[in-house]
Amino acid sequence: MKMKGVNPVEQHLEKAVVGLLLVVVLGVVAGAFLFGGSTVKVGRATDLPPGEAFVPVEAAARDLARKLATEAPELPQAPTLSLATRLGAGFGADQSIKGVHAAMGPAVKIAGMDSSKALAAALYSMPSVPAPGEVSVMSFRATIDPREVARNKALAALVPAQQPFDKAAVSIEARFDGTALRTALEHDPDGSGPIEPLPLGWWRDPLNMGQDLVQVLAVEVERETIRTADGTTPANPAKKVFSGMPGREHPFAMWQKEVKSAGDAGAMIEQVRYFAEEIQRPAYFATIAGPKWVPPSEAVDPTDAAARQRRVDALQRDLAGVDANLQRLRDMLAQAPAAGEPAGGRENEREGPR
Repeated sequence: MKMKGVNPVEQHLEKAVVGLLLVVVLGVVAGAFLFGGSTVKVGRATDLPPGEAFVPVEAAARDLARKLATEAPELPQAPTLSLATRLGAGFGADQSIKGVHAAMGPAVKIAGMDSSKALAAALYSMPSVPAPGEVSVMSFRATIDPREVARNKALAALVPAQQPFDKAAVSIEARFDGTALRTALEHDPDGSGPIEPLPLGWWRDPLNMGQDLVQVLAVEVERETIRTADGTTPANPAKKVFSGMPGREHPFAMWQKEVKSAGDAGAMIEQVRYFAEEIQRPAYFATIAGPKWVPPSEAVDPTDAAARQRRVDALQRDLAGVDANLQRLRDMLAQAPAAGEPAGGRENEREGPR
């Protein structure tokens, strides 16, 4: 029967929709069989079938149990922070005590500090360092011990290639007044003026106020060539700075290399204090021939009779002091009780106990 007013598309539209749905259902069913079925993603693992979803979880649980049971766990490496960073973090942190406060005003900050604001202003002036005085100079020639040359490459470059290792040298000695430097550090540079002395915390150890954070880093000597070996005067005199004995420790170079901030200074000052004797009073190299090296202040010019007599007098005074000390020890030894006797001597034994 022919329907009036209905075109062919409208007549067969529902059939097309039903057919399309059947095709989609068949595609889903076919995909389930052809492409392996449904999968799930667990953590960082690849897609797994639903039946294996708990396998990574069980493996992670076993690994965690193993780490908890170990006697030597792997600890994370602590971050490396400089002293300035730690101080900055401490100053910037909020030190107020958290908790329940009574409603009587804002919470009080205890030990809080804001390092970005200036609390006070002052003018400081570095004190003038006293110049060394009582300079003594001595020149001499000696044969350096071959063992010194063998273990000191810097010294080996200054002596002949073959033995004997004869070397002429000049020793310079001077005295530095540390008391005057301390006075300059403590003294107000301009009295009642605006400039103030350096704070004690800058140059004295806060943990040991009897110890200063002031050390001699190096003793440098400048040599200027005024006349050459042929007797002529150079147009531009050459200058050279010597800092320490060849091949010895040079703490000043270590300071320039290692100290990059205020936090690095403390440890380096301790090292410099350890080398203080080597820096301030270095001894000459061991020798096998020639005059024995002595500090220039103790050297005597053989042509100066007065200097020789002063040296003899000083040695005699030293000898007299040694003799007096030796006699004092002999007297103490004579008064000491014999071996096995009580401290009171034999008289106490005769008297008996009291």
